[in-house]
Amino acid sequence: MTPWSTKWKLDKLQQLNQEWYKCTKCQLCKKRHKVVFGEGNPNANLLFVGEAPGETEDKEGVPFIGKSGQILRAMWTAASQKWESIYITNLVCCRPPGNRNPTSLEKNACFARLQEQIYIVDPLLVVAVGREALQFLAGGRALAIEEKHGRLLSPGVAIGGCVFPRTGDDHKTWNLTYDMVPIYHPAFILRKDSYNPETDTFEHGGIAEQTYDDLGRILTRVKLIKEAFEKVNPSISRKRECQK
Repeated sequence: MTPWSTKWKLDKLQQLNQEWYKCTKCQLCKKRHKVVFGEGNPNANLLFVGEAPGETEDKEGVPFIGKSGQILRAMWTAASQKWESIYITNLVCCRPPGNRNPTSLEKNACFARLQEQIYIVDPLLVVAVGREALQFLAGGRALAIEEKHGRLLSPGVAIGGCVFPRTGDDHKTWNLTYDMVPIYHPAFILRKDSYNPETDTFEHGGIAEQTYDDLGRILTRVKLIKEAFEKVNPSISRKRECQK
């Protein structure tokens, strides 16, 4: 199986899912219904990282299908994009009680899983959905989402991933970096913006509109990154370039 082929990525993501679906690394395992691993295109150029599953996600085992997730999906569709084109996951894959923010202990316990997902998918850009994701992925820096949303952080995310082939006791890692752009979390948009259920629209000029504009900037950034890699060598993958 060729490393970083679609079949290889799907196989590795499935292996990782099996390793984590009965996870007991933190206290969140005690009250969860399902582990919400992540889903999407294994060859995605964009990998979205949210905060944690909510009540609906916990019941169904699928990320971003609750009320706030529907807002993000609608925005992505409005930008003429297919939801299936991205890969999406969370900092933690179990729901915190009462939808509270996950603790540092909980986020650190789940980070190995998140690192491997990013490493396997190998996106061109990571999108941090909300303040919690922004600050954690930026190494714990106290960055304000109000100041950083829609702005490129380069490099934004540093991870250690396994060297392929992923076998046995080979614990060597590559320290990879990915550009990152944060956006407002849709749950924050629901709390802060006025929403008209009759027209299914938010107030003009609010943070929902800003987030839609940020998604447009993200798509433009991905296009530029992709063009830059193709100019270097269109036949070689980004991952293999990193491993030379």
